Amino acid sequence: MNKEYKKNIDSSPKIKKVIKRKSLNDEDNTKTNSIILYLIDLIKSKKVPVNKIMPSEHALMERFNCSRSVVVSAYQKLSALGAVYSISKRGHFVAENFHNLIKPVSFLLNVDKQW
Repeated sequence: MNKEYKKNIDSSPKIKKVIKRKSLNDEDNTKTNSIILYLIDLIKSKKVPVNKIMPSEHALMERFNCSRSVVVSAYQKLSALGAVYSISKRGHFVAENFHNLIKPVSFLLNVDKQW
């Protein structure tokens, strides 16, 4: 690759935007994992019992200083594993079988860190 071509690519606004977006996504992924770990800790310590409401999306957005999509992603991952369930316009709740899912959740978090 010639130097002039490489210089043009590196200074391209589109390339810079993609690079910036990727770093933001990495940060979002880290925050998502932090939120998941926080929610798991709430459940394991029994601060939020089975079938009781989890912290609201808005409360987590303020606590972790992140966007709603980051919080939604965290809840979606836990929901996909069956650790939490949601009721429309009510919130997210701790699933009854959560304690059987602690190891798979840990595995999922480790997989996310590797990607």
